[in-house]
Amino acid sequence: MSTLSSQSLLFSLLDKNREFALAARGTNHCPMALSALAKMGASDQQLQNFYDFWSQKFCLPRDQNRCHGGIQGWKASLGRREDFHALQAYFQTEIEVRSVQKVLIDVLDACAFAPATGAFHALIRLSFGLEIGHKGEVAAGLAFLVCANLVLAQPEVVPPKSGLLNTQSVAQRFSLFHRQFKDVSFDADSITARLQLVANDPIFWQTHTQMGEFDNTQSMIDDMAVVAIRLYIQTKNFTVLHMVTGVAALRVLLNSAPTLNQTRIIESFWLAFCAAYVSVGAPALLEDEGVTGVSEHKSEGESAWQQYLELALHSKDDHVIKLTYTCWVENRQRRLPYYLQAMAVLHGQ
Repeated sequence: MSTLSSQSLLFSLLDKNREFALAARGTNHCPMALSALAKMGASDQQLQNFYDFWSQKFCLPRDQNRCHGGIQGWKASLGRREDFHALQAYFQTEIEVRSVQKVLIDVLDACAFAPATGAFHALIRLSFGLEIGHKGEVAAGLAFLVCANLVLAQPEVVPPKSGLLNTQSVAQRFSLFHRQFKDVSFDADSITARLQLVANDPIFWQTHTQMGEFDNTQSMIDDMAVVAIRLYIQTKNFTVLHMVTGVAALRVLLNSAPTLNQTRIIESFWLAFCAAYVSVGAPALLEDEGVTGVSEHKSEGESAWQQYLELALHSKDDHVIKLTYTCWVENRQRRLPYYLQAMAVLHGQ
């Protein structure tokens, strides 16, 4: 398959998407799904068909709003979702004048990096904009992070339990959360609301603080990716799906802006990642007893991927499209059998 469909049509559809609100009947996933489809080799007709379907069924018209220019202007829009379109326009103008790198670094260094924003969708949208090189979508991702900024902050000073634990793997750390929260439920009507409930729990903060820092942040990202996909295979949980796509988006951001304060970015993501895990009941990570249902023959594995990519290219489900793309990319980079098994789970096989 080609790596990218007709860029002119893709960019045209992404530009047209600015007619719609940040929120749809849910979240406006249209630009993210279009970008994923294009990266998987969708034809122009497939892109157009998806855009027509989504714009007619889910998208809502944008509101008219304004945001003053200048650095104080965008900072004043923190948490003001109604400023999204004005912020997007402002950031795009800044990008045209100063470059993606400079604006990205200025914004993410100046405000709290909140990867939980929009149930990880702000980060995911930013990552797709960076991947395909669409300045308007980079601006949209930054605007989303600012105007819906969801910082998971401690409700008060929470003293850690005595002594730091020598746990360097994500699986070991999640086992600590499992012990604390296996019988706890966080009932709310959205992912973000459940994340906020977790952030209000002092036991969450005590457990998180007790773990200390990771020695190697790059291996930590790989570890998070493996744990997330294993959890998805176990649970087929919708929030866990966003943990999978969120880690992939984090990789794109860090690779696109190596001069960012990467330690701060990764630590913020780790906090959101932990909160997402706890929000779904901190299920025990089952022992890895081998991956079933996945061919050991390379040719058969490639054939299976082609089938799953074709299913995604004809899908109207944005989460199927984005998860398929993420698993495909992660598998190409790390060649782990979990990603092919996740496709079997996704498609009920």
